[in-house]
This record gives sequence, C-alpha cells and structure tokens, in this order.
Amino acid sequence: MMWSMLRLLLLGIIAISACSRNAINPYDLAKSIDSHNVDWASIWRKLGVTDPPDIPRCDPSSGLLCSAAAITVFNPSQVIVAVFGPEDVYLRFLEAGSGWRYAGNYIAIEKNFGQRYEISRRFDKSFLRVSTQGANGSNWDSEIEAWFDLSLPDFKPVFGFTAQGSENRMGLGISREVHAGVLGWGSDPDTIDLDVEIRYSSGYDIDLGFARYKATYERPAKKAEYSLREVRPFQSDSPAISNKAFEDLADIVDDGISNEQLLIYTQPRLKQIASGLNADAKDWLRSVLSVCKDTPEKRTLQALLQNKR
Repeated sequence: MMWSMLRLLLLGIIAISACSRNAINPYDLAKSIDSHNVDWASIWRKLGVTDPPDIPRCDPSSGLLCSAAAITVFNPSQVIVAVFGPEDVYLRFLEAGSGWRYAGNYIAIEKNFGQRYEISRRFDKSFLRVSTQGANGSNWDSEIEAWFDLSLPDFKPVFGFTAQGSENRMGLGISREVHAGVLGWGSDPDTIDLDVEIRYSSGYDIDLGFARYKATYERPAKKAEYSLREVRPFQSDSPAISNKAFEDLADIVDDGISNEQLLIYTQPRLKQIASGLNADAKDWLRSVLSVCKDTPEKRTLQALLQNKR
C-alpha cells in the first residue's frame, strides 16, 4: 500500500529551481490569490520555476475562482500557501535571512475529495497532512492522505494511506469499503499507528462482515519515508494476514486484490449464505464462484450449495 500510494502521490511533485531566494513574500502571495488577482506566469518567473505546474486559472470573469490560506509553521520557520481551485496547490516557502526561499510545490487532485489539510505536531517535528483524490472510476473511489515532514528540506510525501475508499464489483465479486485513521504515534514521531476497518459486501444488499486491523508504520534512521512494520488484528474474529496481504486489502486500485483472496477473508459469512435459505443470496454466491479459480475455499462453498435442505 505504502509504495503504490507514494508513486501516485509523487506525480504531484514538480521540479523547481534551487536558486530562487527572496523572490516573493508568501503572505502577500496568499492575499493576492485570495483576492483573485493572480498572474501565474509572472509568479513562476519570480520564483525561478522553468517548468511550472499546470495550475488552473483564477479568473473571476470566467467563473474560475480561487481562494488561498497561509499556513505558518515556526520550527523550522516556513509558510505553506494553500491554493484552492479546480485543483489544490500547496506552495512551500522557507525563511531565508530577511526573506523567503521557494522550496517546492505539491498538487492535490480534487475530484470527489480534496480541500482538506491540517498540521500535526509530534515532539520537534511538524507534518502537513493533505487530502487528495486516489483511485477513481465507475467501480472504485478513494481518498488518499499524504504526509509531508516539514523538518526536511524536500517537499515530498513521506507517508500516505487510504483514508477512505470503496470498490464495488457490481455483483460479480466481493466488494469492500476501507476506512482508516491515525490511532497514535507510538513512542516517537518515526512511528505511526493506523486503525483500519474493512467492510465486505456483495456490492448491493448482502453484508459479508468486517475486520479491523492495527497497522504500524515506521521509518529507519536517516530515512525519509515510512513503511509498514507490522499489522495485527484489532479484534479476535479478524483473520491474521501478512503485511503484503494487508497492503493489497487496504489499497483501492483497479488491479488489486483477487476474488479468491477475498473468499478467504469472508469465508465464515459465505458459509452461512451457502448453507442458508436465502435463494437470492445463494444465486449471487454461485455467480461469484463461477468466475473464481479453483481453490479450497471455493470447493467448500460449492459443496455447501449442493446440499439439499
């Protein structure tokens, strides 16, 4: 989950010139953008950006309105200018002597999610947490939360996870919803615990149960990015799974976890359906099994479906 999401998040990172110092006051920039008086071409020239990001125009005459906020962080001293429009853009400025040094930007895709940020502080480190659109399509949707360690010189995500998401397999498989939040930081800022809940269904009206996990992420000394250290069930009836299986389960992507693997996680509820009296639910299960490869779980369910009651 961590690496696949970071690859998605890094698409928003644009290369910048390292020589732009004292070019623009970030507070003045935020005020200018918020008043819809924006000349992006001039701004990029002043910042020394030779390959600027494709930021939508802020043009009130065309109905393209933008708003801005200046996020102040004191240690180290910096300002993040958050620009909200058709897409969300975060511009970082570090204090440099008597002025400011432009230190990078991040574009958060805004479709079904976005326009959410917060600063979290732990010990001597501050983190910017940004919402961005993840996987999106007719059958799946997700919100990614990207984290930036503001004590580092680079303005790149060091951590990311699916805050919420869903994949609906339209009756041809086992659908799932994901909800995750920060459970705690552990004993230091280099450890993050997530509370992750997975709910399973037919995609329509059949509840297939849920599982909860505690996922612990950490980063080794001298490393910028967090990675999954371990995952544990949060309740006794949630099955233990490997780190790789958890990442596949909690990440919403179009080529993700297989139906055969989902049969394992939902086997208790599927057994109840296969041996029960709900004809519609049993028909749905038969249709799912018809597109699954031959596995022990599939054979168990088929045997239960064939029993006459």
